[in-house]
Amino acid sequence: MEYYKNQLCVTFDELVPQVIKKSTLDSCVHRHNILCARRACYDRQALYVYQSLPSRYKMKFDEIYGDPEKMMAEQKMKNDLVMDDDARKYFEAYKYDLNGVKTHLSIKLIEEYTINASVLNLLIARMNDLKADSHALGAGRRSDLWDILFAQSEKMRDMTGHTLPGNLARLKEKMKNYKKDKYQVLINGRLGNKNTLKITPLAARRLIALKRSKTPVYTDSQLFDTFNAEAPNRGWKPLKSIRSLKIWLNSPAIEPLWHDAVYGEMSSHQR
Repeated sequence: MEYYKNQLCVTFDELVPQVIKKSTLDSCVHRHNILCARRACYDRQALYVYQSLPSRYKMKFDEIYGDPEKMMAEQKMKNDLVMDDDARKYFEAYKYDLNGVKTHLSIKLIEEYTINASVLNLLIARMNDLKADSHALGAGRRSDLWDILFAQSEKMRDMTGHTLPGNLARLKEKMKNYKKDKYQVLINGRLGNKNTLKITPLAARRLIALKRSKTPVYTDSQLFDTFNAEAPNRGWKPLKSIRSLKIWLNSPAIEPLWHDAVYGEMSSHQR
């Protein structure tokens, strides 16, 4: 499938023999029932205008390959999406406070935030194009531009896995703030001490060591009790709740420090 002279075309190999016999295709072209947009030449395949295919062949083509217009539109969106290298560099260098320690974002968050920034760049450019097209056509201020943009955002979600708001009002707000403050607005405000335990670096290392222990293996409840039993003699504050301990253990900066010991290197590598 490809666009040729602004027409969506399908190739000879895509049609023959899965969709139509060669003899039937030749006959249809001869009778002008199927339009040949480009004849075969050297290493180039013949192209046929998709819209000129009789209905029965269109249906068969769609059953095998899917809706070509939808697929080409999605491919165009993918081609238009450019990964923002400046965003990646920003998130790789970014550090947040975790129990008084400056901590880098996890690889997973760096990738998520970079994709979100790249998609926002595309959406902003798309909105500028929509406004320009509307103005050129003398349509004035159209009321459906945001609906069009939101639909594109949701299509991009399926293709890229971005985590931008799935609500139009919140997406508008995110775009507005992104234009003003750029990459900073994409970082989750819950990172850092707001949702972590108030523990010292040495206490954190002890908790991670207990979590990694294989003899014995501690449940989170046992880890909680063991640490609190040790804390007074080591001059540490005891933990207040198992829930807060679990939140801390599963935070982006801490989980990679024990995951391989508990679930294995393969699982850790995949994460």
